[in-house]
Amino acid sequence: MESWIGRMSIRSVAFLHGEFLNAVAEYQPGVCEALYGEPLVLFGKLEGYEQTFDWEHFEMAADPTMGDALIDSLLKWSRDWWLDADWCREAA
Repeated sequence: MESWIGRMSIRSVAFLHGEFLNAVAEYQPGVCEALYGEPLVLFGKLEGYEQTFDWEHFEMAADPTMGDALIDSLLKWSRDWWLDADWCREAA
């Protein structure tokens, strides 16, 4: 028997991820406040094209110094808030 997750479209999964993160932002605003700190500042310092990569490809393409700092910052943020899944960091 196929699971209900296997029948969901990518668009549906993306929608549910977004709804989950919207609920987190509403009920635990500290999550977004922490994200707007160091991770967002580091993201803003990246070259324009580097800002378009998904989490999976970012590490390979980003400037080593800035990329490593952003990755470390996002990993710390996601672990601190128990949102330690690739899709959470990518959505962030």
